[in-house]
Amino acid sequence: MLRLGAVYGEHDYQRRFEFVLRRVRAGRKRIPVGSGQFLFSRVYVGDVAAAVSLALGGEFPGAFNLAEASTAPYRLFAEQILEAAGASEVELVKVRDDLLPEDLELTGALTQHLLVDPSKARAVLGWSPVDPAASLVKSVRWHLENPPADASEDFSADDAVLD
Repeated sequence: MLRLGAVYGEHDYQRRFEFVLRRVRAGRKRIPVGSGQFLFSRVYVGDVAAAVSLALGGEFPGAFNLAEASTAPYRLFAEQILEAAGASEVELVKVRDDLLPEDLELTGALTQHLLVDPSKARAVLGWSPVDPAASLVKSVRWHLENPPADASEDFSADDAVLD
């Protein structure tokens, strides 16, 4: 059994980076964020495929968590997305969590982190993710080039909280 962190990559139907990228595509220079402490284990789709291949190649009992070795808090994750998008001029502006626009709520304070430990997959399967920074850049670039057809261009909630 393979238990996955939040899978990201090209063709991610959940659009995990959209909370930042829709604002980047719109040329926004300021993005409201909350306390940004939420931790959510992530894993690149290509690394999942590699783990599946390894798991199918032998008889391995038990369950294996698949995730990157370290997890950035959500504010740092947003900064990493901005860097991968080449949007260094965009400022993340801390606002009260209760004022956050709905699609930015994960940047606020959440009551429980979603972390998994992938060490068993490394030890038993011999699995490890490729360079997470390179995977993030590849994924962000794909998502910038392939915006969702239904991407909202309404930033009134951002403007209200930033004023």
